[in-house]
Amino acid sequence: MDLQTVKTLTDEIQKCLSLKVDRTNGDEVSGILHEFILIQDTCSQALALSTMVYTNKISELYESPAFAGMSATDKKMVINGRASKEVYYLTLAERLSRSISHGIDGYRSILSDLKSQRTNYSGM
Repeated sequence: MDLQTVKTLTDEIQKCLSLKVDRTNGDEVSGILHEFILIQDTCSQALALSTMVYTNKISELYESPAFAGMSATDKKMVINGRASKEVYYLTLAERLSRSISHGIDGYRSILSDLKSQRTNYSGM
């Protein structure tokens, strides 16, 4: 497993987040909610894998003899610069995971509101 796998997973999550839905159509909202629930597993995988890739990169760089004579602050700055892709995908995976969770909550609220409207309308 590598950074390319993380990229593939995050691309898949972003595609799900970009799906369009008619928020007044309960069937469409239910469908997108189902998609978001299914993609949560991919979010977990992307987050765990991006953490592993980042940690491995940092560990690899710290062990490099090129950084032996540097101060801790300098070492941290240079290493974070050299691990910028790993940091990017770790941050992206975290934020996508949060977006999916918030989306699930939002679509559940929309479904609840649509159900309430239908109940109120049919009760008139």
